[in-house]
Amino acid sequence: MVFIAKTIYLYDSGMKLIIGNNFLKLYQPFIQRLKTISLRHPSRKIVTTNIVSKKEILKLISRKIFENLKSIQIFIIQEEQRIQNLLEEVSSEDPLDKFKNLNKELVEIKLKDESKEVNVPNNIPYNIRDVEEFQEETEKLLKMGIIRESKSPHSAPAFYVENHNELKRKKRRMVINYKKMNEATVGDAYKLPHKTYILAHLTLSLTIGSSDYMKTQKG
Repeated sequence: MVFIAKTIYLYDSGMKLIIGNNFLKLYQPFIQRLKTISLRHPSRKIVTTNIVSKKEILKLISRKIFENLKSIQIFIIQEEQRIQNLLEEVSSEDPLDKFKNLNKELVEIKLKDESKEVNVPNNIPYNIRDVEEFQEETEKLLKMGIIRESKSPHSAPAFYVENHNELKRKKRRMVINYKKMNEATVGDAYKLPHKTYILAHLTLSLTIGSSDYMKTQKG
């Protein structure tokens, strides 16, 4: 028994209905031309539709995929910006930002041997520029409240580095060699992920989630 459908319902996918030969055989007689096919409606009304080539079908599918990918890309950019704004509300480059950094807890550094002083000999030769920049930078940090004068018996040497990043920003970076100091303390460290690391992993999650969504829609 052959069942003839009077009406064809199609989910609005933004693409045209593709009719195959098996479908057409059920609706004979039909007239096939080079670019069109004419079907006779039960009410004797003639309906003519275009013949879409394989190349045109692939073009339509590619265009739809491109539109979906573009929508996903826009969504990811918007989500990334939203996350960036949320991070900006609670994070700051200034460790003493009174509006964001509200943690006033003092951190205790425990020594493995409290009776032993940790002093690293400073054999680094300084020039006039080094001395001037040390003085300028330490005064700035003192005024900001980031550091304070100490009577601690422990000491570590400081020096300036001038690598690619420092040359790019046109400012040398002061480094303190805490290696010996770290070896003398009880380890209590844990890694803090950088903001870019968090955003990269969130973006990856959004991409996978969007891809899964497309598969669900397709299925």
